[in-house]
Amino acid sequence: MLPEYFILFDAKFTSKNTIYEIINLHALKINYKNNKLTIIDKFDCYIIPIINPILSIETINNTNITQETINNYGSSFNKFIEDFYNFSNNINQKLYKVPLYSYNNDFRLIKNNLILNKFDESSKYYIWENMFYDIKIIFKKYNINTDNYTSSTLYQYFIDNKSNSKNIKIQTSNFNTYSLFIALQYLFSK
Repeated sequence: MLPEYFILFDAKFTSKNTIYEIINLHALKINYKNNKLTIIDKFDCYIIPIINPILSIETINNTNITQETINNYGSSFNKFIEDFYNFSNNINQKLYKVPLYSYNNDFRLIKNNLILNKFDESSKYYIWENMFYDIKIIFKKYNINTDNYTSSTLYQYFIDNKSNSKNIKIQTSNFNTYSLFIALQYLFSK
């Protein structure tokens, strides 16, 4: 069902003027062996938006990312995309095409940001698109209705599928990525 190595990630973005710029991406590099998931590496990056360099109150409230965090820790989109590409394409310093999974396949968001940042369509980042997958497909194969959950609440299905998933207010890419990891651990530990 899952490959031996894969990336699980979540991205947060601005929400002003219908232009969605990535401002944070968190990823886990995972080894799947004998129905056991092991985190072997982590990636976390804040990105300085170019169209909306000042975060709106809505973006801050939806992402828990402050302007100060972006100003102090943000990198350019160009640096971020190269670093994420390198992180995603090697295992133990060996070139390895690693599939990437996110809730709803966030490559659309990455692709839109490639366009915003004027990357040529022939760049390796566009070719990378065929390595991205929607993690919800895996859960649906096990008859889990992912429409009832978000990336930050899916783990609740396994802990108590009667709990109210609307109670969680945390919406960081770090938390969402670990939530998906926990859900996968429960799914494959059966």
